[in-house]
Amino acid sequence: MGVTGIDENAAVVARHEFRIDAPIGRVWALHTDVNRWTTWQSDIDTAYADGPLQLGSTFHWSTAGLHIASTVYAIEAPRRILWGGPAQGIVGIHEWTFTADGDATVVTTAESWETSHGVGCQAVVVFWCAQAVVSS
Repeated sequence: MGVTGIDENAAVVARHEFRIDAPIGRVWALHTDVNRWTTWQSDIDTAYADGPLQLGSTFHWSTAGLHIASTVYAIEAPRRILWGGPAQGIVGIHEWTFTADGDATVVTTAESWETSHGVGCQAVVVFWCAQAVVSS
């Protein structure tokens, strides 16, 4: 597939880390069950996968008016998953890592957004990201 991580030089790069009071197996199962995302992620409008996520599989989801087809670039259950794809001129890459911490799980996420359509479109990416942050 060629993609091994987020694009560190992209117009937008975001990172977050948080601790969830649940074992890593449960967190991984919830996170990779795309068809149930809408039951626990209020920002996700639709989500569909043909089956369990695996290397090369594509799943479809929508959020905040973006309709996204994401392809799994790397998967190391239950520790790491990397996916990405285009959405309305934006190419996003999203990496999630999971680390057991006793009976809890530390989740680290990194995401990059880029476009090949020039500086004007990069400004739109930054504006859209800022709007998403403000509205959350």
